[in-house]
Amino acid sequence: VSLVISGHVHHFAAYTFGLSRPAQLVVGEGGANLADADRPSLDRTPLRIDGMDATKVNFARYGYVLMERSETGWTVEAHDLDDKIVLRCRLKGRDLACTPG
Repeated sequence: VSLVISGHVHHFAAYTFGLSRPAQLVVGEGGANLADADRPSLDRTPLRIDGMDATKVNFARYGYVLMERSETGWTVEAHDLDDKIVLRCRLKGRDLACTPG
């Protein structure tokens, strides 16, 4: 298993744990009233989840996610309602690297 995908009512987050554990996407940018849309936040502060070091990127805004498979892994693009790419992530094995769109 390289990636776990789960849902949330109004939030997007991408977590990576290095090669020790599958990366995780929390995808759900469309089910509840939101405050003003925020910008993707690349949080480099060390984070521990279930005893493991992790990094994350997250935001809350309406939108949708597209995933495309390639020969080397997956590209994940989070779009806003104007079809602008808010965040782009690349998954190779268990390594998930994200950058603002």
